[in-house]
Amino acid sequence: MVGSINDGEVYRFISKPWDTQEIQAVVAEAVSIGKRMIQRGAGAALLPPVTRDAVLVVGQDRVVHDAVTDCLAGAAPVSHAEGITDALEFLRANETAVIVADVDAGLDNYLVFLNALKRERPEVLVIALTSASDSEYVMELINAAQIYRFLNKPVNFDMLDRYLRAAIAQHEAYRAAPELLEEHAVHESQKAIESTIGRWIRDGLRSLRGKFGGGRLRL
Repeated sequence: MVGSINDGEVYRFISKPWDTQEIQAVVAEAVSIGKRMIQRGAGAALLPPVTRDAVLVVGQDRVVHDAVTDCLAGAAPVSHAEGITDALEFLRANETAVIVADVDAGLDNYLVFLNALKRERPEVLVIALTSASDSEYVMELINAAQIYRFLNKPVNFDMLDRYLRAAIAQHEAYRAAPELLEEHAVHESQKAIESTIGRWIRDGLRSLRGKFGGGRLRL
């Protein structure tokens, strides 16, 4: 499943037995986006993997931060946040290209955070680090947060380097063609709607101003 996400960039997962209305809606969304991308000749531009925007590493393990800094070697400014609260403060003050997040510290909270992030700031790409093997959770992260890449722990830093550079190039492609962001539109997750932390995270992210027009993607 993780391989299909990292190599094939899966749009959505649907569990069997499926709900007919759900699968019709998801296929309709995918077809509509696909047609518009074909009409535009859309695709990730082959751009230098360099950005002036930040790469934010979220998690208590500074080893990952140091590895990201070494991997990028000046291709982007790299910062560190220990958790979601610090990450929100950073996002308020800094334009951000990529987040590398160790989601094991609180799977449900990170699901809410990343769902809200994708709705409010769809141009930010997320590389999730996890030791979790729960396929339902992986599916939920894709459907609710459109995670760019997954890396299982212990982290393969050569693979992390490739994913970081691909993410930065994709972020710069979004800068050149913001309309590409429509393929990342997601619904607000039920957990975000129902939880106190969901409202807090949503309100925090809505205070951000993005360079991609400040608009939020809605389905």
